[in-house]
Amino acid sequence: MNTSRNISKIVLYDLEQDTVNLRQAGLSYQRIADELNALGKVPEDDQINADIVKRFLDHIPAVSREMVKRDQKKMMAVVNNNMDIIHEMTTLYGKTADLLSAMENQAQEEGNILDPHKFKALSSEMREMLKMMIEIQRELNDYENTRKFMEIVMETVAEECPQSIPLIIEKLKMSQETQWIGQMFNRRS
Repeated sequence: MNTSRNISKIVLYDLEQDTVNLRQAGLSYQRIADELNALGKVPEDDQINADIVKRFLDHIPAVSREMVKRDQKKMMAVVNNNMDIIHEMTTLYGKTADLLSAMENQAQEEGNILDPHKFKALSSEMREMLKMMIEIQRELNDYENTRKFMEIVMETVAEECPQSIPLIIEKLKMSQETQWIGQMFNRRS
């Protein structure tokens, strides 16, 4: 193992494109390191680890920017999709409530008894729609609560122990799932 060189193992073993491709596929630094080691180009006594992958990818800003944008776009797509679903569910619920009301009014005007099977079917459908709307709203609230919690924690850390913020940001960036959060807090500090 040659530890005195200044060249990345990824460059040394001609794994640059493989590394970028694996990162763009969404793999974590550790998974990328495992995949690169499994290719057979890296000697057993000179294995690549997650830190090496991270350092290499940090020197390719375009890859990092693309990954952050992709994660932000995913989250926005989920939120927008949930908003669209809530709108559609609200509209459908309103139409169902109007239909049920119209059925009741028609039965009263005609002096008939409302068909219990139709009433039960519509009221059951309305209950199911309400359950789905509540679940979607709960999911959106979870996103908002998590974001607010992170802001409060980071503000408190900034006040009480500002020297630890760069370490927290780096740890957030190390994980594929939280990299965009690290980028967001990095811009604020």
